[in-house]
Amino acid sequence: MKFEQLEQVLEVAKTGTFSQAARNLFMSQPNLSLSIRQLEEELGCRLFVRSSEGVVPTEDGKIMMEHMAIIQGKYQAMRDYSQGKMPKRLTLRIGTTNLNRAVPQLIEISRKYMGSPIQFHLLNYNTLQDVIDRVAACQVDFGIIGMMSPYVKNTISKLHNLQIEYHRFSINPVYGVVGPQNHFYDSQRPLIMAELKNETMITFGNAMDDPYSPIFDTTQERMEVKGRIVVNNCYLFYEMVQNTEAMGLISTNKDGFSQQNGWKDLRLVEITDFPIQGEAGWIKLRRMPLTDIASELIEELTAVM
Repeated sequence: MKFEQLEQVLEVAKTGTFSQAARNLFMSQPNLSLSIRQLEEELGCRLFVRSSEGVVPTEDGKIMMEHMAIIQGKYQAMRDYSQGKMPKRLTLRIGTTNLNRAVPQLIEISRKYMGSPIQFHLLNYNTLQDVIDRVAACQVDFGIIGMMSPYVKNTISKLHNLQIEYHRFSINPVYGVVGPQNHFYDSQRPLIMAELKNETMITFGNAMDDPYSPIFDTTQERMEVKGRIVVNNCYLFYEMVQNTEAMGLISTNKDGFSQQNGWKDLRLVEITDFPIQGEAGWIKLRRMPLTDIASELIEELTAVM
């Protein structure tokens, strides 16, 4: 498949005739017909049929042309940009498994540059491996990641093998997080794990989806609880904690929790004998330099993560 063939197909669809399309493309009609027939053979479907109204796309052709139009538009945008016809933009591409803790800083930097041509991609992925894959493929400037302490050494080794740098933000203990309906809400004392046996726990993620982050699965031999609710959405996690008797488990910076969390009625409960910790950091491909705006955001995140 050649890019010229995509342009030919779109031109025939626009004019409705092979003869006019050939004139517009400065080529002979037989050559145009041959080129499109070869493309149809390659794609394995017919793109046009002749009717009383001229040449019209088939149903397969309509679907193909939607994709072709996108490719043509992207190609033209690249040419316009390279020729200085499009203004340069401030770009920022971030991949993470949990944007919640970084939301205030992302909002602030977006507000700061709102008057400039900006193109920000703030992308939330399901697993740590998803973020690693995007960083390795140069699809994001950097990734924000979290992992539980038993997996830190192996994860850093994997990143090293992929030529990915790892920079730690912080190491944080695991807390229980409770809402007004939980019976520990007004308690001011720390808890121990044995006191959690009558709790229903809300956890973010599970080991089948992402072995690096689930708190419960990493400690399940010591977590004798009444029930468990697993979610993979930050908003749902905090809404469940806010509006039910269940307790959530999170690894967080206690001082920054109230600033980063939009649910003001929630509070943290210390669990003194919890056996693992969480580690947060950021990663980037070693050969990829950071843009100024990415460096600025990382500096802001370092202060609160």
